Amino acid sequence: MPQKRKATKREMPKGSTAAEKKQQKAQRKQEQKQQKAQRKQEQKQIKRSSTNKRNQTSTGATSPRASASRALSPSRVRATEGGTSQNRTSRTNAQPTGSLRNKASASQKPQKKHQPLLVRIFFWLLGVAGALFITVLILAMTPLFTIEHVDYVASEHVSSEDLQQLAPIQDGTTLLSVNPFVLNAELRKNPWVEAVVLERDFPSTLKISVVEKKVLALVETANAEVAWYLGEDKTWIEPAALPTGEGANNAESILSLATSSHTLLIKDVPDSLNPKAGATVSDEEVLGALQFKQDFSSDLSSKVALYSAPNTSSYSATLQSGVVIALGDTLNIPSKEAVILALLEKHPNQLTYINVKDPSKPTYRKIENTPTTTGTGVTK
Repeated sequence: MPQKRKATKREMPKGSTAAEKKQQKAQRKQEQKQQKAQRKQEQKQIKRSSTNKRNQTSTGATSPRASASRALSPSRVRATEGGTSQNRTSRTNAQPTGSLRNKASASQKPQKKHQPLLVRIFFWLLGVAGALFITVLILAMTPLFTIEHVDYVASEHVSSEDLQQLAPIQDGTTLLSVNPFVLNAELRKNPWVEAVVLERDFPSTLKISVVEKKVLALVETANAEVAWYLGEDKTWIEPAALPTGEGANNAESILSLATSSHTLLIKDVPDSLNPKAGATVSDEEVLGALQFKQDFSSDLSSKVALYSAPNTSSYSATLQSGVVIALGDTLNIPSKEAVILALLEKHPNQLTYINVKDPSKPTYRKIENTPTTTGTGVTK
């Protein structure tokens, strides 16, 4: 900034005339006016420049030049001219809008620092997982954990020989290279196998066992030539092994097998029954008997020893106590159950026969009477 020039009195030469003095005085005034006008022009330029820079700062434009213009504000000019401490204090307290925005953005920076940290942790975990995978892959290709002994664990219906035949382990296979998915697929070809369990006993032993399907019922055809196991998933498993030879009674053998294994028996199914291992049951007679089992309460269902299913309209059930119940079709099962439970409660250990084909007109037979007695039916 140009320095102000201090006006000094010129020394008048001795012997100057009054006219010369007057002329010199006018010349000094003219110089002072020019200096004052020049200072005003400089202040106007500084104010105009400061206003423009503040406008740029309010629209978000910040630059080194903007900082310089803010530094040359009018208050600073006044401080330079007058040198007062009050102006310097006001200049110190004044903060441009741009600096406030910079501070606000600076307060948000620590939050952004967490993102790179999470990214580094992710890539670190990814690298560890990749290293473990490569390590296992390398070990699987080396003979370090070669299988020397396979323990096939037999179950009730699947022998160890069956397991070995379905899933033989090739020579040179290691505990890390054995494929559980392949073994599972091969062993489940046996209809009894529900799941496969592999246990690795390092350094060289593999143990293979299976979880068998749970039996839902034993289904016997009308001529009692064969009885099939039916799984809880309603798929056929395999025929039951029955005694052979002279004098063998299949019906008694099937009933004994069902009783000893606490398995529900469905008998008298038409000879058209043609089950296949692994196939889903589709016979209407069998499905109807299963409908009674499903819709009966657990209290009554647990008391049923067998269902007779000659056709879809003539179902009957025999309780473990020996009471025979004529059920008819699969309609109104809850109403039929209500009548059965009411009669059993009213005549404990006295009934031999109950007919609920029409639950509104039930009949029953007691031990001491042979004639049939009419019941009260279901009241709404």
